[in-house]
Amino acid sequence: MLSRFAYFDKSTSVRFNIWGHALELIQENPFFGWGLDKSMHFKNIINEHITTTHSVYLSALLKGGWSDYC
Repeated sequence: MLSRFAYFDKSTSVRFNIWGHALELIQENPFFGWGLDKSMHFKNIINEHITTTHSVYLSALLKGGWSDYC
């Protein structure tokens, strides 16, 4: 059971790291987004190359911006 909690803790912090980077990109171009072909390119805290937000909502904001919702 402890190993399951350890895995959950690690995967949660990895996800939060990805979402934090996505939010930084969203803040750079918040109103109009980056376009549909935008993908992220960075290495997360466990040194994996990441290209997606791992969240439909953050992906919509990253690509479409706030203007689609106003």
